[in-house]
Amino acid sequence: MFCMESLTEAIERLTSVARERVRGDPVPAGIDEVHVPVGLFLARGDRAGEGKVLAEQVVASYGYWHLDAGQDFDMVFLGWGYDGIPTFQPTAFLDCVRELAQLANWRYGGETEILLLDFVVPVRAGAGRFAFDEVIWLPVEEMIRDKRLPHLDKLMNDLVVLTKGLKPQDAEGATWQLSDRIARSKQGLWLDGVKAALPLGLGKVYDGLRPYAVCDLTRKDR
Repeated sequence: MFCMESLTEAIERLTSVARERVRGDPVPAGIDEVHVPVGLFLARGDRAGEGKVLAEQVVASYGYWHLDAGQDFDMVFLGWGYDGIPTFQPTAFLDCVRELAQLANWRYGGETEILLLDFVVPVRAGAGRFAFDEVIWLPVEEMIRDKRLPHLDKLMNDLVVLTKGLKPQDAEGATWQLSDRIARSKQGLWLDGVKAALPLGLGKVYDGLRPYAVCDLTRKDR
């Protein structure tokens, strides 16, 4: 897990980490790029009330989450620096939110939320990219308020459990694999109702066999 003050910094770090993992577990011949599961964690650390409680949870649990996730799952806390503990950087956070809104059909809602998506990395050279065509959007604060999620630690634990063993060289996107695992597990209960919470304009929700709010957030004007 990483605290990053810019999307550029996040992309550089995720690219480096993914390539290092591929070197340790080489991909089959003929594969030019790999997909790894990442989460973009958006939380203001300067709020009062519910937002303050969640920000304090981030600071208190970050070290444990980092150790627990290991090399299976990377959560990026955008707009946060790290100096022994996570520290919220308001200007950096706003810059990240504005840049994300330019890259994806998404708007920050002002509360704590997570975007789960693939980070796609060329095997040999070049920077990786976020794949906004397959995203699971989790309105964390709303889910807790509506009692669909007991607390943030439960969500983070479930995400680590569900991403265990998702190999970078798998051809299928990591987000779809994660969605399938949610559908097959009891942990999937915390995503019940997320589909109904998706605001209009956030992108197409895929129905049918995988009803767990995998959305296309690509900008159609790009």
